[in-house]
Amino acid sequence: MPIAEIGEGLFCLSESNPKTGLSHYSYFLKRDGGNLLFHTLKKTSELKKHPALFEEHGGIKLQVLTHDAEASASCEWVHQHFGAGLYLHASDAPRVARKTRCPVAHAFSSAHRVFGGLDAIPLSGHTLGFTAYKLSTKEATYLFIGDFLVPKSGAWKANVSKLLVPVGIANLNLLKTLDFDYLLPNKSKGHARPPFVLGPAERESAIDAAIAGLMKTRVGAVARTK
Repeated sequence: MPIAEIGEGLFCLSESNPKTGLSHYSYFLKRDGGNLLFHTLKKTSELKKHPALFEEHGGIKLQVLTHDAEASASCEWVHQHFGAGLYLHASDAPRVARKTRCPVAHAFSSAHRVFGGLDAIPLSGHTLGFTAYKLSTKEATYLFIGDFLVPKSGAWKANVSKLLVPVGIANLNLLKTLDFDYLLPNKSKGHARPPFVLGPAERESAIDAAIAGLMKTRVGAVARTK
């Protein structure tokens, strides 16, 4: 299913790549103060299949990004049709400008409350300005995590820049302390679609395994350069 309501007023849009087996996700949040679209689907052709969802609920006010790689030509299509600019960390804004002509509506530099119930939590590591978003509703708490931590082929994988490994690992460990019910990544491979349930114990185990995999890959890369 390309669209599924995963919470009250929270929809998951998906697109799949048969060649790689990867599925990518975008999340549409309906709210009285203006609807949000988290990391717009990259395939504009897929996005164009869902205008009825956006129009039925009053359009899109902002496009929220966890980091620069989520910017694409699809963001321009959304801006042209709904006037929604981008919302992201200022550290990633220069690279966003190279990926899309969609204007930046707001670039922030620190943790803050976007509105009642949605918090921006900068977690440098995947990129310098990578930011997770925690959404608290009456029924559950969701954490939009981009591809900082993603399910892939039966395990959880951490994606950290080689220039940011120490701070990336520190922020992965910080995820263990955050209170949320469901993790919402922007992609997965070999797993059912979001939301993904990660209780405290399971979360700690998954993050520890992801960090171990990250360090193993890093050690292997260093060995190959010698």
